[in-house]
Amino acid sequence: MMKIYSFFIFIGILLFAQISCNKDIDAGVVPKGVWQQKFMDPQFPICFKEGVSFTVKDTLYVGFGMANWDKTTSPYFLRYTLNGEEEEWRLVAVFPGKLRKGAVAFVLGSKAYVGLGYAENEKKEEVYYDDFWVFDIKTERWEPEPLVFKFPGIARRGAVAFTLDGKGYVGTGDNGKNIFFDVYTFESGVGWKPFESLKTPMTGAVAFVADGNAYICTGGRAGEWAPWLFRGIYKFSSGAKKWSFMSPLEGEAAEVSRKYASAFVLNVKGKDYAYLVSGVDVFGKELFSCWGYDPRKDTWQKITDLPESIANGIGVSLGGRGYILGEVIYIFNPQ
Repeated sequence: MMKIYSFFIFIGILLFAQISCNKDIDAGVVPKGVWQQKFMDPQFPICFKEGVSFTVKDTLYVGFGMANWDKTTSPYFLRYTLNGEEEEWRLVAVFPGKLRKGAVAFVLGSKAYVGLGYAENEKKEEVYYDDFWVFDIKTERWEPEPLVFKFPGIARRGAVAFTLDGKGYVGTGDNGKNIFFDVYTFESGVGWKPFESLKTPMTGAVAFVADGNAYICTGGRAGEWAPWLFRGIYKFSSGAKKWSFMSPLEGEAAEVSRKYASAFVLNVKGKDYAYLVSGVDVFGKELFSCWGYDPRKDTWQKITDLPESIANGIGVSLGGRGYILGEVIYIFNPQ
């Protein structure tokens, strides 16, 4: 009898250890779904890798993709409007500044702010930008001159940006030599102010807003020497003045770590869920895997893989569905 009790105690310890090791994995929490491939309108043969985007309700504005015919950066910004099942692509404006890749964007009221990024000059040297340009959403026109408030940080690419409580936030990224962890806020009519920096420098991260809170995760250090991935998630609560570090990514959840992924947030039955899609691993290998995040439980769940890898793509949510834009478009329909 004593041997039987010992056996069950041993099994219980094993089960407890298994649960503890997978505390960041919560099966069945995040709504899963299916991916649907969609090809770009042939009138606009543009690849959106390393492009930039912003959304206003169910309207998407996207630009700085690569033109498929010669692989140069496109100067065009396109508008994608979704009205039920009807959709429309339309050319709306030509960017007035220097063309670039790896830029960021955020929206305040009826204005979108687009800036940072990099390009190659005639000598194939990388040039980094610190300027921002203003797009009037009502008139769908760019202001002719860059934003008068100069970005206080160093010029960079691979940064993140988001909007929360009427302010824009921009931070992290790299300039080919240095990786940054500084963060800045922007208010219309006021300008830029330093915000609390992250404790971890990173580039190629993602940022999203869910349930009224902002999150930054993934990303890492690029380069051939000592590449590294960030295994955690920072949270900034509405009204707070500092970042909080959530549970580290351990066990199976460590697979969430990557660079140059895309992300979008879907509201399913009144609850926000974030989806992290594709990217590259620490060795630069492109990934097909996708993960869902429940911000209320701080847990990750693996979901259906993307049919093909799309690193440096664009992730947005429109009409209750998630969109990943690269050379082709994939639509995620939650179930």
